[in-house]
Amino acid sequence: MFYCSINTSQKDCRKSQKNGIITVIDGAHVPGQIPINIDEINCDFYTGNCHNWLMLPKGAAFLYTQKEKQSLLKPFLIN
Repeated sequence: MFYCSINTSQKDCRKSQKNGIITVIDGAHVPGQIPINIDEINCDFYTGNCHNWLMLPKGAAFLYTQKEKQSLLKPFLIN
């Protein structure tokens, strides 16, 4: 596991995926603070909280998953 900054996330995701490593970006404080282009980052999974800068209730969040990786998830509840 390694950590990256906004500036290196796209490069790090590309390098990891070339080596068969699944990439997960924890963008907890990003939504509403700076623009997000998940397609440009090209990560397998991206999570973000919406309560900080979008002024939504705590617990409001999202998980982005590439289509090819959706079969890896087994959610308890789909809504």
